[in-house]
Amino acid sequence: MKSVTRKEKIEYLIITVLLMILVAEGFAIRDIRVENREQQEVTVSERVYLKHNTKSYDVPFYMWIDGTGDADRIHKLESIVSVIKETDPEMYKTFVNTGWHFVLTDKQLGENKKAKTKTVGQCNPATKCLYILDVNGKVVWHEFAHFIDNTKGISETKVFKKAHESEWMETTDAYDLLTINTATSNEYFAEMYAYFRINGIVSDDTCPMTKEVFRKLFNNE
Repeated sequence: MKSVTRKEKIEYLIITVLLMILVAEGFAIRDIRVENREQQEVTVSERVYLKHNTKSYDVPFYMWIDGTGDADRIHKLESIVSVIKETDPEMYKTFVNTGWHFVLTDKQLGENKKAKTKTVGQCNPATKCLYILDVNGKVVWHEFAHFIDNTKGISETKVFKKAHESEWMETTDAYDLLTINTATSNEYFAEMYAYFRINGIVSDDTCPMTKEVFRKLFNNE
């Protein structure tokens, strides 16, 4: 049996140590790759690339494009939604988690010939889409309110129906609103939600019952 020299023992020891270092580095590299992949997935999940009408759009994951698309309008809608996310994080989270989308469109959504107004936003629960033609805070908040109402059914409660029946005409005049946006309980809910989110709950004597509903809603009571 051949004996192992001291030199060979040292060489074996060095080789063993080197192998241990290589194995350790291998696990470290794997961990870094996994971490980077997870970070990449988080980043990718925030934005998507949509292809529509032969064009590609870099948009937030919650947005779809229906029409030609426009970078300024995309950015404007994204800015408004970021305010919604900050102001009402719980409902924004529900919106995202249940598969709803904002659809930025340049197509006509309809009109009310009697009121001589065009539809600038529309909520479609069947497709889980909020269609936005006119990109401004009031329209976007109004349509988001329809999503909230579709989720919670507030406009159909006895308390809110009573508030609507008693106060909608006075409120329409006091806050210079459009009758078409306040005449029914569900439109009244969406309009007042948008109004109070943008302006705050005004400290005056107008619509006390309506304000109480929204105070509780905004405070998650």
